[in-house]
Amino acid sequence: MNVKLKLAVASLKHNTARTFYMTVLIAVICFSVFSGETVTSGLCDGMESLKKRLGADIVVIPSGKSRQQNFEEILLGGKPGFFYMPNSVVTEISRLDGAEKVTAQFYLASLTADCCSTELQIMGFDPESDFIVMPWLSKSYAKKLQLGEVIAGSDVFVPRTGIIKIYNQDMKVVGSMDKTGTGLDFTVFTNTDTVKLMLRSAQKLGVSATDADPDRVVSSVMIKVRDGFDKSDIVDTINRTMAGVQAFENRDMVTSFTSKLNHMTLMIKSLVGFICVLAMIMVVFLFSVMINERKNEFGILEIMGFTVRSLLAVVFYELVFICMAGSLAGVAMAAVWSLSFKSFLESELGVPFLFDCSESFLLHACVTAVAGTILSLLLLLPFVLKVLRTPTEVVMRE
Repeated sequence: MNVKLKLAVASLKHNTARTFYMTVLIAVICFSVFSGETVTSGLCDGMESLKKRLGADIVVIPSGKSRQQNFEEILLGGKPGFFYMPNSVVTEISRLDGAEKVTAQFYLASLTADCCSTELQIMGFDPESDFIVMPWLSKSYAKKLQLGEVIAGSDVFVPRTGIIKIYNQDMKVVGSMDKTGTGLDFTVFTNTDTVKLMLRSAQKLGVSATDADPDRVVSSVMIKVRDGFDKSDIVDTINRTMAGVQAFENRDMVTSFTSKLNHMTLMIKSLVGFICVLAMIMVVFLFSVMINERKNEFGILEIMGFTVRSLLAVVFYELVFICMAGSLAGVAMAAVWSLSFKSFLESELGVPFLFDCSESFLLHACVTAVAGTILSLLLLLPFVLKVLRTPTEVVMRE
């Protein structure tokens, strides 16, 4: 170890309070930046995942002020729910000009009771007409689902036996979905025959909230509009001519969540920016005070034969140690915080959120640590140069 490096290490050990405060302030900056980046990228990835999963142009559900909210909670928030309307709606919609593809879905919610393994959202789809669920479920299970077989969302707990009980019916889990960052992660998918079997079992147990005949109802109808037709016109026609239902475009739901996402992202970035600016001001102030207090120390070292270049090297080593330690500590704490609160962030934000634990997460962490070190050095070195350029006789007189 050369003399300059030894002197830098000795200075850091001797002035532990100064070293600690500088390190903490730089750690706060890196913690804020990396945490903010983690949350904002998770929100953006979640929204992209939602757009890919929606599939349909128009959704038709039972009429009622709270129904669309229920639908959004099922799809986005993972909150179990259900609603039903006559399945004759499917036939009526299929006859509309402009309806290229039409498929129905069937929703059911299990209970936290002896008849069920846990509270779950169940989504049934018609394999014959489906154009939404099958394309991305086929990645998890390429075969046709049989009666009593289900595919679990990524966050659904599946026992080692691979069997989950729903209304006293043993369902075999044959696959698990990839992470989506939406309520679909807490959902069980199966064909409509299996969902109807579950509903009939719930009715026999006396725990069903509806006595509707499963063969005569559906929960929602998804529509793919043929090219050249106006989606808003079809929505208008359905709402005007069909009683007991309401139609809306999927983009309306996406737009509302995009607006909410933009608002949240702006708030997060503003908070991160405020914290970083405040911390940087404190770093600069603290460092400038400390470097000025060391003028006599530098003057003595110059008398002993140290050149300005040598002194700059000593202070540079000190700054490298402090900035690296602060950046790494801040990024490490942000990573631990993100991983610890991963489930909370995904389920409680109220918008689609997809947390990335892969290589990009590690890449962001490395980039933040390196950038934090370099930017801190660039911010503080000018103050060192200013002090070291002061003539020795002036320094010693002070």
